[in-house]
Amino acid sequence: MPTEILLYPIQKNNLFGFINETGQIVVEPFYTKAYAMSYGYGLIEEKGLYGLVDCKGEIVVNPEYKAIAVLDKELFEIKRDEKYALISLKGEQLCGFDYYSIFPFEEDLACAYKEGGMGYLNKNGKEEIPFVFSYAESFQNDHAWVRQQGKYGLINKKGVFVQKARYDWHRRYDKGYIVNIGGRLSDDECYGGKFGLLSLDGKEITPLVYDALDGFFEGESSVRQGNFFGVINEEGELIVPIIFGQSVRFSEGLAPVQKDFKHGYVNLKNQLVIPHEFQWAGKFRRGAANVKQNDLEGFIDTKGNFLRALENIKLLSFREECWAFSKDGRFGLLDHKGAVLIPPMYESITNYYPCGLAWAKQGGLYGIIDKENKFILPPSFDLKIIYPISEAGSHIELNGKLGLLDVKSGNWLLPPEYDSIGVFKGSLAELKRNGKTSYVNRQWKIVWNE
Repeated sequence: MPTEILLYPIQKNNLFGFINETGQIVVEPFYTKAYAMSYGYGLIEEKGLYGLVDCKGEIVVNPEYKAIAVLDKELFEIKRDEKYALISLKGEQLCGFDYYSIFPFEEDLACAYKEGGMGYLNKNGKEEIPFVFSYAESFQNDHAWVRQQGKYGLINKKGVFVQKARYDWHRRYDKGYIVNIGGRLSDDECYGGKFGLLSLDGKEITPLVYDALDGFFEGESSVRQGNFFGVINEEGELIVPIIFGQSVRFSEGLAPVQKDFKHGYVNLKNQLVIPHEFQWAGKFRRGAANVKQNDLEGFIDTKGNFLRALENIKLLSFREECWAFSKDGRFGLLDHKGAVLIPPMYESITNYYPCGLAWAKQGGLYGIIDKENKFILPPSFDLKIIYPISEAGSHIELNGKLGLLDVKSGNWLLPPEYDSIGVFKGSLAELKRNGKTSYVNRQWKIVWNE
């Protein structure tokens, strides 16, 4: 599939235009404002009115509308007075200015709002599904959620309910939807009532039998019936029986549970296999879990035996199979079982990043160490880490300015002299320096300077 050609806005003499990915000007700076849009279009403003240009710099919609939005590769929303209509790439107006809003097309249909309610338009500007809903969402997997008489239901592309409007709340997860009847909302969360699961096409995965369903994490969710808890997977299968007196998260067949303010571990049969003796108990990772007792921290195996004895350390964060920790004011790294990877010798340290490197601070300055605890870049920067180390490099702040450092060579890909460094959009990334805009390509070559 070919890469989408994008436009990048530029400014010159207080007027705006566009360049392409090579830095070539395709729209001369002539307009009051210019903004990059989806599908490779550019929004232009002239005398307070808006239009569109394409990646060749040709005007596809004249700047004569109060607002314009890209809804599809060849369809646009235009505003005149206070309402919207559809216009095609060929300049053909496909419907009247009858709508208060038209949303982007998904699966060839766009939900829209007009006096009387919400419904759906097709790509010819015709009303495909009647405007009889008080709320409507975009189509996904040939289905969409709508609200009617205060309740939510799921319709197909013919506008027919595959699940009638009877739900008070819904939320999508990877395999389907969590639904609720009778609950109350607070900050977009739902409490009380009964919970169940629907598939993406509206089929019932589980009936509404749960008094609580936490939401899926790593493919599992805690559920409650009455005063007892269990765990289901994304297919709605009960993988941990509903026999526990508190919410449980199992890892490697064990879950930390609390009793009288002490933590222990139970198995899938709700049998206590590691006594309630810990101030804190973490999840198991490849046979080891971190625990705390009397403000001391250590690691145990699945039998409760100590892999690393309790001591006065502080575990900070876990990533890439290692813990950052501190001891006596110094920082180092442990593996998942508590074995020392890097002794506590630094003023600060990060966990390893996927590239196998970590930042470490020594003598008030930062450098980069490898897994042999060798500096591949000696401590030389008084910096703030902006983005994590990656194969490409790391964005850092030095003396209030941003640069991009090649973590392999220690050389600057971009010197620390920018106010902001954007992420790549297509072939280019935007740079800001002293109020001026530049663009850099993926070979770190500046292709445009304001």
